Amino acid sequence: MGYVLSLNGDAGSPGQFTVYLNGPAPAGASVSLVSSNPSALQVPGSVAVAAGATSVLVTATTAPISSQLSVTVTAAYNGGSAKAL
Repeated sequence: MGYVLSLNGDAGSPGQFTVYLNGPAPAGASVSLVSSNPSALQVPGSVAVAAGATSVLVTATTAPISSQLSVTVTAAYNGGSAKAL
């Protein structure tokens, strides 16, 4: 069963974002995460999703930067993937 993922940054909470699934996760589910610029934004390689949950809050580690930049986070789960800036 494929899942569509969407990522939304939480305004006012730097370093946190939410991964949304389009249906409840089965027991033992996890989402794989990759940052396009790990020196600026480090994300865990994967996060566990509670059985029955449709989202999971992810905490990322940010590094000081000297100028504004965009970082893409890619989340993959059960054959589906989504990217967010």
